[in-house]
Amino acid sequence: MLCKEGCILGNITETQTTLTTITTPIQRIVDSKMEEIARVFENVLQTFAVGNRNRRGGRAPYLRLLIWLSTSSNGSLQMDAVMANYPILRASIKQIAEKGYLTQLINKSETIQKVMYYDENSKILAIEDPKFIFYLQNKDWEAFAKGMGFRLVDYQTQYDFALSFAGEKRQFAEALFHALVTYNYSVFYDRNNSADTIGKDLKKYFTPIYTSEATYVVVFMDANYPKKVWTAFESQQFKDRFGENAVIPLLFEDFAPSPLDPLYSRGYERIDSRKDVVTQMEHIASILNRKMIDEKSNNSEE
Repeated sequence: MLCKEGCILGNITETQTTLTTITTPIQRIVDSKMEEIARVFENVLQTFAVGNRNRRGGRAPYLRLLIWLSTSSNGSLQMDAVMANYPILRASIKQIAEKGYLTQLINKSETIQKVMYYDENSKILAIEDPKFIFYLQNKDWEAFAKGMGFRLVDYQTQYDFALSFAGEKRQFAEALFHALVTYNYSVFYDRNNSADTIGKDLKKYFTPIYTSEATYVVVFMDANYPKKVWTAFESQQFKDRFGENAVIPLLFEDFAPSPLDPLYSRGYERIDSRKDVVTQMEHIASILNRKMIDEKSNNSEE
């Protein structure tokens, strides 16, 4: 492919009778070919990078898969190996690989299906078109990410958000979990991690999540919250994080913080249990998304 492009750029369009030297720089040849096949593959990259909901927030797991594919030796990725190599991104990659999101994205796009496939049993994501491998290997990913509105930052925590709630409000927590996932955030929600927690010491498992492994802890405060054993345990773990401004309170109508409560002087959002759950949680997810984006912008400026 590159030899042909080099001949064209060197004005060699037919068989030569004598040895002819092509002096076109290789990078110019590559750039010319990249410009040509971009008409075929650029839309595939953009569609895959934004995921199922066409949202550019969160940890950009789909975009990161493309970047990792560009450096793989055989144009494929095995998800368990990826999660082992990038533990800080394990939760977000596991989320899309094992919950059907990656399969859903590929199946709904004929253009993606022509160049890529994903096997849920082996958890292997692979490229079928060698030209697409070439395109990925020579893509300027920093420019692509910037043009798409992504921020490929180095994360310090495994989760963006960890949810803490009493069982009576599980439907709200689950709705917020799903809403945040559509922004490609890594969210700790207990039922989403059932396979990891079964048989383990739960106190040892939960402690680092609420003390340090989540950027923010989202607390659903209702009248039941202070009465529960596990919410009391969780709040004990994240109590020192109020000083880091890392605790986000969501207050139901049956809860009002007292002047001695650390929530008393904190900004919070209200939830009305009598109103539609999904609508309220999608609104809160949009607020949390904006907060995270602003936080990343401030950190990059510093």
